[in-house]
Amino acid sequence: ELWNFNKMLKQYNGLDGIKTGMTNEAGFCLVATAIRDDLRLIAVALGAPSSADRNSDIAKLLDLGFGTLKAIKVAGAGEQVGELALRRGSAPKVAVTPAKDVVVTLPRTSQAVPETRIISHNVAAPVVKGQAVGEIVVTLDGVEVARTDLVAMTDVPRGSVWQIMVQTVKQVTGRR
Repeated sequence: ELWNFNKMLKQYNGLDGIKTGMTNEAGFCLVATAIRDDLRLIAVALGAPSSADRNSDIAKLLDLGFGTLKAIKVAGAGEQVGELALRRGSAPKVAVTPAKDVVVTLPRTSQAVPETRIISHNVAAPVVKGQAVGEIVVTLDGVEVARTDLVAMTDVPRGSVWQIMVQTVKQVTGRR
């Protein structure tokens, strides 16, 4: 059995951690995390006169955050977001997915639309599934707000001499 003295774990919807504490000098303290609808918040209460006051302060902070913020999932891990060109591969491109979910936080009232840009690492085959081959960059109003590795969704072995020659000719002549 595991005992936990953080009563808020059962009292507050979505709360999943982290640490309670109390000393005479610091008072009642709590660092809490909670998650709802892909939005994770962290709240910290220090120096509260009682555990009830501490818990009340944390609940107010989290309620304010969940009431005023939203999480927008831009791209999910495992979802194909594009293809990146490969050099010397048995295939000219590889499908890519984010290494982890790409989520941005916005005010609930915001109508801003996140924009994404894919950056290639200019990778040569062989490529193994899960290998980082680029990045996805998310911006809001021109400001970068997230960046995550893009990984190959499949293995791509090194191409034959003939495949590499054909790819080279296409690159030199500008054909696709």
